[in-house]
Amino acid sequence: MKLVPCPKCGVTALGPTTDRYPNGAPVVFGRFTGGRDPVVVKCFRCKGSFKLDALAFGRIPAASVDELKSWGVG
Repeated sequence: MKLVPCPKCGVTALGPTTDRYPNGAPVVFGRFTGGRDPVVVKCFRCKGSFKLDALAFGRIPAASVDELKSWGVG
């Protein structure tokens, strides 16, 4: 699992708010599913969107178990 950082605000990108995540859910990918096309991700923290391609996804370090638990993922 990888926590996707937002290149505009510099921290873990947040998705829309839910009951479980009132401040926004972290954007987490287990594997890249875009194939040759980039995946467009919207950060609800800074309201910006960015394209995540396979090379950029490969450069993101895997999240530790403690990181995932702190975000409430898993």
